[in-house]
Amino acid sequence: MTTTWRPSEIIINEKVREDPITKHILSLCSDIELPIKYVPDSKPETIKAASEILSREHDGVLSMITSGKLVMHITPASNSALGEFVMEDHRMMCPEFDKLVLSSNGCFYNCDWCFLKGTYRANQNYITVRVQYHNIKEMLAKRLTGATAPVMFDTGEMADSLAMEHLTKSAQEFIPWFAKQKNGYLYLLTKSTNVHSILKLPHNKHTIIAWSVNAPIVSTWFEIGAPKPYERLYAAKLAQKAGYPVRIRLDPIIPIDNWKHFYSGTIKRIFEDVQPERITLGTLRFEGQFYKMKDVILAHPKLKEIVSTMKPMLDEIKLADGKKSIGKYSFPVEQRIEIFKFAIDEIRKYSQCDIALCKEIAPVWEAVSLDLKECKCVCKYTHVDMTNRPEKEVSKVNKDKNPGIKEVKEAQSASKDNVNKKVLSDTEYEPRTLYHLDINLLSPDPDQPRKSIDEAELKELSASILKHGVLQPILFRINGKGELVIVSGERRYQASLLASQDTIPAILVVGTPSEIALVENLLRVDLTAIEEAEGLQRLKIEAKYTNRDLAGVFGKGEATISEILKLNQIPEKLRDKYRTNKDLSRRSLLEIAKAPIDDMKKLFKKVLKKELKRDDIRAERNAVTRGPDAVCRTMSSGLLKVLTGLDLAAVAEDKRADVEKSLKDTLDALAKKLGYSLVKQ
Repeated sequence: MTTTWRPSEIIINEKVREDPITKHILSLCSDIELPIKYVPDSKPETIKAASEILSREHDGVLSMITSGKLVMHITPASNSALGEFVMEDHRMMCPEFDKLVLSSNGCFYNCDWCFLKGTYRANQNYITVRVQYHNIKEMLAKRLTGATAPVMFDTGEMADSLAMEHLTKSAQEFIPWFAKQKNGYLYLLTKSTNVHSILKLPHNKHTIIAWSVNAPIVSTWFEIGAPKPYERLYAAKLAQKAGYPVRIRLDPIIPIDNWKHFYSGTIKRIFEDVQPERITLGTLRFEGQFYKMKDVILAHPKLKEIVSTMKPMLDEIKLADGKKSIGKYSFPVEQRIEIFKFAIDEIRKYSQCDIALCKEIAPVWEAVSLDLKECKCVCKYTHVDMTNRPEKEVSKVNKDKNPGIKEVKEAQSASKDNVNKKVLSDTEYEPRTLYHLDINLLSPDPDQPRKSIDEAELKELSASILKHGVLQPILFRINGKGELVIVSGERRYQASLLASQDTIPAILVVGTPSEIALVENLLRVDLTAIEEAEGLQRLKIEAKYTNRDLAGVFGKGEATISEILKLNQIPEKLRDKYRTNKDLSRRSLLEIAKAPIDDMKKLFKKVLKKELKRDDIRAERNAVTRGPDAVCRTMSSGLLKVLTGLDLAAVAEDKRADVEKSLKDTLDALAKKLGYSLVKQ
């Protein structure tokens, strides 16, 4: 279950010549003759100049990429070892995650579709291994300091997490370390069978391992050098037997001829070997640059043929940093929906495990009946609400071209020069719903009381919008001519024009002036959590808003709205006292709201004195509601309720002795707990 792979050339940064891992790698390679070079720094040009393999003439880009897999560079740990994966185009649904980059381009397999071929092909087409593990642990400890929620570090974004374990010993080093962390978790993503050295390690379930699996025929064609899928599943079986939480990535699914037959068999085999707690599905998808180079980067002719059917997943938009985005290239949306529905149906034959989609658009999640509010991807420790994402762009999907998708609200992003003002009927927009409107469709209110706007303030706001976007939606109405007229947000509209923004977040409002005023007031950014909860409750009662209405208007998930509304369970006297206190976070207030009313006042005082944080509130509340006295009260009241409704006279004569004995045994057990007799001797 281990691998004997070794590089053909090693280039070592002088700073880590004496590092234990450097010495270990060299000792494993001591029986073969291979070039070993020491260099003063880790600049790509330095590595390439020192490398015999990288300095050679290569027959095309693919040859250069493949040759680079033979070269290992050992480098010191740096701040780049830790990072955060962020999806620039928020129309692509990704929960995002913390990265632990122990190795870059860190895999010797030659999977034909690997995105790292495009990422590192020109600059760093060699395997980089970071050592100095003690420094990396210090960085991790600093990141975890004060973390109240679990943080899981993904080691599989830039590398196969276990393929080089026999050389790097990284899992052997970090698994026991994470086992001792309160809120730290390690995530390993692999195609490897290299698990023998980690099976007996203390892990405390703080290391989660996900295996990337595919249909055997697809793996044979396109995953060159990787272990066979059923070999991977056997390794996963051993890891699960050793107590590790095991997950599966069935990604990328590729619709080859008779694909349903092959993937049905693969899914069946997965559940014969392991019981994964989560499965993430994905179809083949490429970044734009990779797709443009497909003819020179892809090796297998059949894959080139399949890839030729791909197209952009989304309409092109301009991102906040000025870059353009079409999401990714993938198969037509109706084909992706068919693939995911089939895979989900097959999985449900064997398990009710959590299922997520990898880097997919919201309409596809909806079409296959997966809940974006409860995204449980294999790369996250808990779940993520994907409906509550900052500055999320959405694009309109044509129902005729893409059957089965619920239509998404249109974010019109055509350039100002090519878009004329349109007269639209009010049936094209739904009230209480957030849109990203083409800014040219909006008109200022001719009755707007604000007749002049300070130019300096406008420039300041414009600069903020360029950096952060429009944080607070404007409100608009539709007049008798079908025109979109600004109700509130004139300054944001003018500043957005000054910042050359194509779109602006906007909400259609209808109803009474008081209702509109209440919505506008709740969109302020300086409200306290209690003020927000009370305002939402007013809208529910007075304007008959549902939780879904509120979620759409305020750009939050329904689960978040429900949480906010729960704050109204705090008695009015306490809310009056703390309504304007900005030091009380919503999370802390939510924990207080779950406590018995008699204990809320004490908790408020302790939080304001900085004696309790959110987790402390929960612990103290649980001590009250789950302590021995509380448990006894609950059991006693339950027993009393049963006895009150029980007709003992109806118990048969020969059974009464048994009933009396059972009751006496119960009293005796309770007496032992309390330390004195309850039954008169």
